[in-house]
Amino acid sequence: MPNNPITEPPLIFIDIEPPIAPEPTWLDSNEWILAGGLLLLCLILIITLIKKYSPRYKRIQQYRKLSKLTPKNTLNTEEIPRQQAYLLYQYCLEIQNFLPPHPIQKHTKLNQLIEQIKPLCFSQAPVSRETYLAVLTQTQQLLSN
Repeated sequence: MPNNPITEPPLIFIDIEPPIAPEPTWLDSNEWILAGGLLLLCLILIITLIKKYSPRYKRIQQYRKLSKLTPKNTLNTEEIPRQQAYLLYQYCLEIQNFLPPHPIQKHTKLNQLIEQIKPLCFSQAPVSRETYLAVLTQTQQLLSN
């Protein structure tokens, strides 16, 4: 047998690189969704802050609170719970804080209403429904003007 060495091919190193994926663009990525969401969140926050601190919105909010204080049955001659009179007094004091200072007539009318509510809240006598409803409607009219 002849001594035949097996000839091996020469060693050649081949550099194989995996294909590189194309870089994502702004149009294809989720950054647009994130940016849009953040922009929407900032816009909602700004609108909420503007509504919360604007006097017009406060007036609307107080009017809603006063409408919740209105008794359901106006024909009933029962007495008003003292807690409702306290809430009306508290709401009138809140109105006094944000009412614009220019119309002095509104301030004097509001002060008269507060003076009418004080005896309802701080006396031992029961709260009359007619007096309570009169003060409540006057306060609502003051806010609606």
